[in-house]
Formats: sequence, C-alpha cells, structure tokens
Amino acid sequence: MVTAKDERPPQRPEQPGAATILNEVQTMPNNIFSQPLPELVTALKEKEVHDQVLARLERGDDPMEILNECQRGMEGVGLLYEKKEYFISGLIIAAEILKDVVNLTAPHIREIHSGKSAVTVLIGTAQGDIHDLGKDLFITLLQCYGFHIIDLGVDVAPQTFLESFIEHKPQIVGISALLTSVIDAMKETIALIRSEVPQGASVPLFIIGGGIADQIFADMVGADFWTQDAMAGVRFCQDAVKA
Repeated sequence: MVTAKDERPPQRPEQPGAATILNEVQTMPNNIFSQPLPELVTALKEKEVHDQVLARLERGDDPMEILNECQRGMEGVGLLYEKKEYFISGLIIAAEILKDVVNLTAPHIREIHSGKSAVTVLIGTAQGDIHDLGKDLFITLLQCYGFHIIDLGVDVAPQTFLESFIEHKPQIVGISALLTSVIDAMKETIALIRSEVPQGASVPLFIIGGGIADQIFADMVGADFWTQDAMAGVRFCQDAVKA
C-alpha cells in the first residue's frame, strides 16, 4: 500500500528582526567615520571618501567644512608627490576624488546660498597651460554662491580673453595657471583688457590663482588679487560685489 508523503513547505531562512537591522544601521557610521576625511583623501581611498561625504551630508554636516577637509587632504597628496612617494597617477586619482566631492557637495552649497548675483566672472587658464582642477573648483564654488560664469577653458589666448570680455562685460576676470612660463601671457591678457575698456566704463577686477600665485607674481602681471585657495577667491568676489 502506497501512502502519500508528508510534504511540508520548505522552511524560509529566518529574516532579521527590526532590532538587528537598526543595529546594523547604527554601527555603519562607526566604520564610515573610523578615519578622518583628510587622511582618507591623502591615502587616495576613493570609495571611503565618497561614502563618508555622503553620510555626513545626510546627517546635516556643513558642506563647506567637508570641502575644506578634502582640500587639506589634497595638500597632503601634494606633499607626498614632492617627496616622490606619489607619482602622476596618484595626482590623477586625487583629482578624481576631489571632483567627486565637489559634485556631491555642490547641490547642498547651492541650497544654502540660493540668492542670485548679477555679477559675471570671466575665467580661463592662461595661454600655454592646460591645468584646470583649481579653476573648475573655483567655478563650482562661484556658481554655488550665485555668480554667473563665463568659462573659457584652458590654454586661452589673450585675444580670446579680450573678445569674451567685450561680449560679456564681466565685472571680474580670473586667470588660472600652474606653470611659471605663462607669466607673459597673463601680463598681456590683463594689459590688453585694461587698454580696451571704454572711457567712463568700469575697469574689471583681476584675480589670479593656481600654484604659481603669490603677491610678487600678482604685482608682475598687474592683478588685483591672488590666491591659491578657491574659497578665498570666492570671498574676494563677494567683497567686490559689496564694494
């Protein structure tokens, strides 16, 4: 006599309870925040930087402070490069990390500084130089604070600066560079624009930035302000608006 098998439905694995899930969520920040953000940037820990920035933005941390910490980490990358402990590949990775952080923080900064400005800033990297990381960071911050940006890109000839100045009539002109060899191009750009300002019109303010920027260099090219810190450049532009 054949009898039917006593078939029971397969047992599902036990699902974690609410307490278990809550515990996992509560323990995540300990892993994310186990290392300071500047150290993570200097160590080129791309994923860890991304995750910590996201977590800090979600908990309401100041996005500008996050960006400042990452810039300090970038300074560490530069020191290691000078010591020949990092090479070009390390600088490229660091640049990508900073771009990611800028993209993550920019919407939060815009939300905080939602007021619009009528001030136009014309900016580009001087002729003979193709570096743009510092320029792009400066542009992003200016946009966050409501400035209207005309970005000419890199390796920009003095005549191109002049033509764009005539077209857009910016109140501020920014020239970025990392190479000392571009000093003549920067000097020519500033002199050319100043010479073409119509009589009675306001002369724009000139700001230079990048690794070569210092007071001596600014005096040599005729700039009104110099900085190696993007946020300091933003504050200069803000003060210029108020003046």
